[in-house]
Amino acid sequence: MAGRDSNRYILPGLLILIFIALSTSSCDYTPAFGAVVTPAATESIVQPTPTLTTASFAHVAPKVADTGGDHNNCVACHPSISPMSPTHDERWSNQTCLDCHIDGKPNPKPIQHLVRGHEACATCHAPGKLAPLPADHNGRTVQMCVMCHTTGVQTMPVVQHDTQSKATCTKCHASPTSVPTLPASHKNYANAMCTACHDANVIVPQMAHKFAGNENCSDCHGKKPELAMPDSHKNRTQDMCAACHTASTLPIPAISHKIDGRRTCSECHTPGKLAGIPATHGKRSDASCLTCHSVGKNSPPHLTHPFASRQNCGDCHGNKAALPLPASHTNRTVAMCSVCHDKAVNVPVTPHTIADRNSCMACHSAQVVKALPASHTKRTDAMCAMCHLQTSKLPKDIPHTLVNRENCASCHTVQGKAPQVTHPLKNRQDCTMCHHPKIN
Repeated sequence: MAGRDSNRYILPGLLILIFIALSTSSCDYTPAFGAVVTPAATESIVQPTPTLTTASFAHVAPKVADTGGDHNNCVACHPSISPMSPTHDERWSNQTCLDCHIDGKPNPKPIQHLVRGHEACATCHAPGKLAPLPADHNGRTVQMCVMCHTTGVQTMPVVQHDTQSKATCTKCHASPTSVPTLPASHKNYANAMCTACHDANVIVPQMAHKFAGNENCSDCHGKKPELAMPDSHKNRTQDMCAACHTASTLPIPAISHKIDGRRTCSECHTPGKLAGIPATHGKRSDASCLTCHSVGKNSPPHLTHPFASRQNCGDCHGNKAALPLPASHTNRTVAMCSVCHDKAVNVPVTPHTIADRNSCMACHSAQVVKALPASHTKRTDAMCAMCHLQTSKLPKDIPHTLVNRENCASCHTVQGKAPQVTHPLKNRQDCTMCHHPKIN
């Protein structure tokens, strides 16, 4: 009877002992020391041995942010980059870590800029710098930064203008009406943060024309196929153009000829024609020429001689000829001359033969017959025949000799017996300048 009563307490006692054993187990491990090994796939890894304590039941291991992807190899960074707790053995396996440290902590923020060129995190992320670190990040190294924070940015928009004259970014990128406003993620960003992430593109095309008189860019850029805007400029406004593009500082060549009847520029200004155009003008149309190029103030001078029989301008006009060309005309051809210079003005013909009159200046001076025009000041005898042709109707010869008749006026006057001279030119005292006398 007594034995039967004692058996009644054996089973409940065993259950109590089992419950105590289970409730006092914990993840507070004491590693079993053995041979030191590295966590290689072919080697054994030391596993922790549970130590049963009443206090260990309350132990909660810190949660980790992301144990997937590149972060599932704990021993790759701990303790080489980031130290571990003294109670942990560096010979533990990754699975040992994950048995206690589970996912649950928010993932670290991704890096919002390119890492290339910005590897020194402390340049910007440090106390007193652009973006200070949180208090719990003090003392962390660059290796620790990239261990947790991964970059989610493959490309970063480039600043489309120079930042030297436009360093105050919020001056433009804060108004909802002028240029693109900043995204919501950039709120409260300082100007210095802009260039820390966004590289500046200093190669911004200048306007190829003057801005005055062409303020409405959309009149040409966007409407005309030859002046289409790039896809990146879609929805940009008038204010945005002048914010990035400045007027050209280079002088724009003026049109050196009249455009009356010559508005089809491509007839002459095309590769293979009279005057080629720059490679940048390849797709421009005739209508776009006058947008940039205006007619010069000074029209090309008229030809001062007949064009007939003088089509080869280089015979007289050139570096080694009688009349050198301006420096701007160095590579111009004969065909270009008549395009700009009108055919000719009325040039007086020589009213006498020039066969025996080699020196024009012997007669054509202020002291003899008639002074030359002011435009002829530096002209030589050789230049006279270039412009002035000999008349086809030469003066009549004198029908008698001049022996004892040197004074023509003694006979050829109103009082004289010979026919009166009605010469259109006055003060002609020497008739033989034009009229040849009879020799015998």
